[in-house]
Amino acid sequence: MNNFEKMQLCYTDVLDTACDLSAMLNAENDVNAFGDILDALDKTSIILKRLGDTVLIERVEQKEGGEKE
Repeated sequence: MNNFEKMQLCYTDVLDTACDLSAMLNAENDVNAFGDILDALDKTSIILKRLGDTVLIERVEQKEGGEKE
């Protein structure tokens, strides 16, 4: 498994976590717990953004380096 495939798996796992947090947020009635879940979801979305940027940069570097897909 190469780095690109590992990053794809990581992105999928973090995306699944974000979906789970969203479902928890939808079902939550306690304001304090709502805030905690929202904070975790915010951090998760930042991680997703960074992973996506990393994957994009990796793909561009591979193409510029002449590697085949």
